[in-house]
Amino acid sequence: MTYAPIDVAATPYGLAGKTVLVTGASSGIGRAVAVRCAEAGARVIATARDVRSIADLEKDGVCRVAALDVTDAANVREVIAEAGAFDVLVNNAGSGLIGAVEECS
Repeated sequence: MTYAPIDVAATPYGLAGKTVLVTGASSGIGRAVAVRCAEAGARVIATARDVRSIADLEKDGVCRVAALDVTDAANVREVIAEAGAFDVLVNNAGSGLIGAVEECS
């Protein structure tokens, strides 16, 4: 997949040398953000529930990858501890409840 070019250097918020943690990087916006941040010189930690879906990013040297389920608080703490300090969080992952409003809590 190719992404539209962006001139990050032309913005006042350069990412070179920054550490970026991206949740939900298995596809779509999360994956595109992870790739683009890496292209802009950031050290990227890409996460997804199934690390196999982002293994190619690590294999290609684009990002460091980690398994992360944002609905599991212990897993979130573990990934943050392993990541260490980071400058940018892209909280792209989400979860949802399916059903009638009256049945969801």
